[in-house]
Amino acid sequence: MNVTAVEPNTRLRKIFLFFVCTYFASICLFPSKAEAVGLITLILAIIQTSKAERLDFFKDSALYALLTFGVYSSAVNAFGLGEVARTGIIYGWTVPFLVGKAFARFNSANLLKHVFFASLALAVFMLVAQILYLLGVNQIGDINFKMNSLTLTFRNSSRTAIFVATGAFLCLTYAIYNRSKRTSFLALFSCTTLISALVGTGSRMTLTAFLLCSSFFLFLQNKIRILLLVFAIILLLVPFFGKEQRFNLNPSHLIFTQSAIERFTVWYAAWEIFKEHPMMGSGFRTFKEKAAPHVAHYRTVNTQINEYETLSDAHNIVLHLLSESGLLGTSIFAAIFFYSARNSLYLRVNAAIPLILCIVLIFLHAQLHVNIFSTNVSGLLFLLTGMSSGLQVKGEHNL
Repeated sequence: MNVTAVEPNTRLRKIFLFFVCTYFASICLFPSKAEAVGLITLILAIIQTSKAERLDFFKDSALYALLTFGVYSSAVNAFGLGEVARTGIIYGWTVPFLVGKAFARFNSANLLKHVFFASLALAVFMLVAQILYLLGVNQIGDINFKMNSLTLTFRNSSRTAIFVATGAFLCLTYAIYNRSKRTSFLALFSCTTLISALVGTGSRMTLTAFLLCSSFFLFLQNKIRILLLVFAIILLLVPFFGKEQRFNLNPSHLIFTQSAIERFTVWYAAWEIFKEHPMMGSGFRTFKEKAAPHVAHYRTVNTQINEYETLSDAHNIVLHLLSESGLLGTSIFAAIFFYSARNSLYLRVNAAIPLILCIVLIFLHAQLHVNIFSTNVSGLLFLLTGMSSGLQVKGEHNL
């Protein structure tokens, strides 16, 4: 009787693990399919949660804050100039959040190991891509292997950068925590592979975010030699990929680049929108329409501006949220990550700091790129946030 009772549960949890892996792969490579896979994974998680724990599973301050942000944004759009349908993406964020929470809840003792496995798979994928590039294969179908514009299937180099940076950081943390020299070497090799892909994307802000989070973590662990090794690897990779000009950090060079000019323009527009709607914001996903007149004004004052700014976002997550959601909405949005981080820090398990720093890495990246509204980046962000919120004491609910 006992064997019969346990087997279906064990089998169901193995299926759940398989779908979690499939969900992560779809977020990386097939974001258009990710929502359906995520929904199936979530249903499996709810089914395997016992009736006694099912209600407790949804009692989560971070989840409440996420839903509150959705309701708030819908209300602002309903009474403003925005479309309520545009806020549907916010409610969709609950899927990766709850999948991540379920994964951590059932797997707290082995979470960091399994997250490393996902990063290892990403490293293998990137290693193959870079080998093909070195062999002269620059493109297969829609997949681009050019190191000066590495996109693969992440849609653009900026999104590629955030995935490989997050994976590299997780590999680095696992190498530090793991006691096996062989596994630590594999983790460091995977980290190096992902760092090389990160340098290949040419994303300065994402590389900076990775270095800041890695430095903080390695200082905490008193692993200064490994930090110096990471810096040395990056210094070697920059000339290898011919990125010296791209990573030229001379202020006079950075300020007058086209990307900097674009950002100055939309930052000005975002601030003007915020001054017009300081408390409630202009409405979720209304930035493009609201920014247009302010951009036109900025161009009349600054005649050197070239006219190909991307007006869909403010190129800064804080300014973007302030302009569209106001002080109130931005505070609600921040509460999602505050409650999630508070849960992790309270438990003091090994996975807590790496997960929190991964989220910090994404938000540092978002100081120059606002792409958390894309399916793959929002999927990664809220999957990590859900894991952080779902962590429990080691040994509980192990798979």
